[in-house]
Amino acid sequence: MTGKDYKVANKYVKLSRQPAHLIMVTTLLITEDDELANELVSTATKSGLNMKVSKKVDSAEIDKTDIVIFDTRFSDIEPTITKPVIGLSTNQSILDDKLMFYDDLIFTPVDLPQLGLRIKRLLLKSKMETDDTDKIKVDDMTIDLDSFEVSVEGRTIQLTFKEYELLKYLASNRGRAYDRQTLLNQIWDYDYYGGTRTVDVHVRRLRAKLGTKYGSMIETVRQVGYRFAKE
Repeated sequence: MTGKDYKVANKYVKLSRQPAHLIMVTTLLITEDDELANELVSTATKSGLNMKVSKKVDSAEIDKTDIVIFDTRFSDIEPTITKPVIGLSTNQSILDDKLMFYDDLIFTPVDLPQLGLRIKRLLLKSKMETDDTDKIKVDDMTIDLDSFEVSVEGRTIQLTFKEYELLKYLASNRGRAYDRQTLLNQIWDYDYYGGTRTVDVHVRRLRAKLGTKYGSMIETVRQVGYRFAKE
């Protein structure tokens, strides 16, 4: 094969001439498409990626995985999934509103080396670097940096991974205003497809989940973006 780095191995997977060198993490592919599952799992396994398959959102399986790969064709993403989620689409022209809730997107045929890099990036991004403390406390709201949990007055708040990341980022820099593009770049990275409206949607969802007192601490800065209220 001359002048090309890749060849299409089958309908859903792209193969490189070199091994993919994917990191040894556990991924969960959620899809109802048996053909896609068989092709992707078979090729991923040969490249060193441990991939399991489920036809539905299974909390027990998700708890045992590092990354969720979610087939966007069959159902909407569950808001209770707290692990990083990669949306898998078979059509690059389809970028509707629901795709903004994914942490990243890939399209078929899947390029395994690229998938490996995206997984590594998400895992590195989710790894907290803390110094003397493992919690951010704002009155009776606690952001636990070790367990990735948020609680208000002792009650655990169910947040998606990106909602958690956005809250942690704002609360770690209280009083500092960020424009939407900066937040998009910091939380979603530069190559995210959803656009700055994604930030507005996540802020609205965060406010609703945190309740009146703590939700109002995520302040809108007119003609700029958002900030977490000063102490």
